[in-house]
Amino acid sequence: MSKASHKLATGQTAIVEIIYCPLTMTSDKNEHKGSVFFAQPDGGGLLFNLVGISIPPLATNHITRIIPSKTPYSQMLPVQNWLQQPQRFKATIEIDNQDPSVSLKGLDYIDVPALGERQFKVNFFSFKEGVVNCKVIFTNESTKEYSFYTLSFTTTAPNILETIELETPTRRLISHNITLDNPLPNIVTFNLTCDNEDMTFPSSVSCNPGSQIKIEISYLPLIAKEATGRLTISSPQLGIYLYDLKLKSTSAGNERAIHYKAGLGSKQVQAFRFINFVKAKTEYHCSVDNEDFLVDKSIIVPSGSGGNEVVVDICYEPSKLGDSKANLKIFSEIGGEFNCCLFGHCTLPQPQGPIIIKGGSTINVPIFNPFFKPTNFSFNLDNSHFSVKPNEINIPPKKSSSISLSFKNGPSATATGKLTVVSEENSAPWIYYLKGVSP
Repeated sequence: MSKASHKLATGQTAIVEIIYCPLTMTSDKNEHKGSVFFAQPDGGGLLFNLVGISIPPLATNHITRIIPSKTPYSQMLPVQNWLQQPQRFKATIEIDNQDPSVSLKGLDYIDVPALGERQFKVNFFSFKEGVVNCKVIFTNESTKEYSFYTLSFTTTAPNILETIELETPTRRLISHNITLDNPLPNIVTFNLTCDNEDMTFPSSVSCNPGSQIKIEISYLPLIAKEATGRLTISSPQLGIYLYDLKLKSTSAGNERAIHYKAGLGSKQVQAFRFINFVKAKTEYHCSVDNEDFLVDKSIIVPSGSGGNEVVVDICYEPSKLGDSKANLKIFSEIGGEFNCCLFGHCTLPQPQGPIIIKGGSTINVPIFNPFFKPTNFSFNLDNSHFSVKPNEINIPPKKSSSISLSFKNGPSATATGKLTVVSEENSAPWIYYLKGVSP
């Protein structure tokens, strides 16, 4: 009762409040019974019998939370002891529409001191988006008394699980493994997509029940740059996994150098080889920073040749004696850049021949001007049975002109001779050996 005594005037009526606060539940055969007696001044009194029926308890609290999927979350629940003696409660977690992709765990028991309170931790995890409703019940196994909480977890799209940083020189593959677990009792299929075209990976993989799988993703950049990307792994059973990619590619540096050796007035051709990783039709632009080296201005690589070798011919046509160096650059906006050092060594002209001339006939011999300006060339013979026309000629730069050589039979049916070609640009002569034979 709210008061131990009540004072009433003559003829007055009062309402007395009686509070019923059960500590245990009742049953049909076990009701709470009591009485209250009101003593009156005249020695009489009023006696009332009381019967209390307690129904099962209401939820201590209803808790709602919004949590990103694939994010561990812990919810603390206060557990109270309403008795004046310690109680041990068995903790039971009940989930509506049990889903194996959802995990709700806590300790099996919790001890609470008399009239005290303890915190009980519930660990929640969900692989995919959705709503999870559950009940956490704390039961005294001896008395069967209990209290409980209702919880509602709404799981949203997941946060970024990891930022993967990959750095490599261009055209050099670098890989990274992602480990995924399959907690389900059935095979799970993971599908992969990415918004960065320099990444390669399997389009889908399967994982056996209760096991884990490593998925290899690879980064093969063709152009030096910094970039970002988003890798998405999805599964109908386990939802979406999101990974941010932080990518950086540096210059690959020079390819293996090519060395040339040629005599002045001659040339040497060697091939530069590289791998084209672009699957579409691609145009590569070629340039070299030394005029002694020649290369086509561009080459077209057809579609469907990604990963195949491309061959580019570079010609060394020296214009001066000694050593020279050049840088070869082959570039495509989508295929990347290739650089190569070219080293040339120009030697003295090598003697040529013998040039065979039949008696009474004339042959034409091309003379090449290796210099970058028009140059006069003069011609000398050491045997009068041979003749040359003209004796001197001016040849445009990097062009050839022909001279006529003839042989007149002498006392002998055959003769040998030597043609010496001298230019105004170079003291080293070109030597051509001649052999005259009978017609």
